[in-house]
Amino acid sequence: GGMGVGKSALLLQTINYSLCKPWIVIYIPDAIKFVNSSYPYIKNKITNEFIQPTLSAEFLKQIKAVNAKLLQDITLTRDYKLNKHIVKNNSPVIELMNIGIKDTSCAPQAFEIFLDEIGKNVNYPVLLAVDVINAFYTATDYTDVDDTYLEPDRLSLSRTILDYFSGKRDFTYGAVIGALSQCHKPYISKPLNIALGLVMPSPWKHYPQNLLNYAVGLQRFDVPNYSQTEAKGVLDYYCDGSSILQ
Repeated sequence: GGMGVGKSALLLQTINYSLCKPWIVIYIPDAIKFVNSSYPYIKNKITNEFIQPTLSAEFLKQIKAVNAKLLQDITLTRDYKLNKHIVKNNSPVIELMNIGIKDTSCAPQAFEIFLDEIGKNVNYPVLLAVDVINAFYTATDYTDVDDTYLEPDRLSLSRTILDYFSGKRDFTYGAVIGALSQCHKPYISKPLNIALGLVMPSPWKHYPQNLLNYAVGLQRFDVPNYSQTEAKGVLDYYCDGSSILQ
């Protein structure tokens, strides 16, 4: 959909619906902050990925605040060791999250384990919702040790989100949904737009195959422009615009 047609609003309505069901909701309101180099990052020498400890801890805290009641009912399926911390089998998954929130060095690992564990649960569906999803399909503002810009799948958090959108990882019971944004030109993704059939690829240009692979299988949902009645409703909500469209 074009700018201002209500893609983000529709995404929020989906989130609200899911929370009322209830579902576990993991919501990223702006994917740009995951890739714009605004958080510290460290290279993991084992995986060759870069982790974002502070952002991971903040994200866990946000997820906990929204879903604390439901997460108390989900227990771990085995023991886990995160640095000096040990979380026992059958402990509430929220105990694992608390470790990542309090000890940022454990946050990236805690987040990965958290997703695996809630993905196995069959009591509550899981919704992963991302606004400005196109930011995960463009080169990031983070740089490698040789000053080359990192692709999003070199950041563990972004790669994890992309794994779910591409179907490499999934939830036993749940869904993933993202909304595109055309507001920030550096983060408009040509590979994603090609994969969704929004633009035609040029035979003279090279497109990152890894990003195209992460877009395989995505289903496009077109959001039409506001009807006159809908536009009037929006205006009435924010300001008394009843006289404008009559």
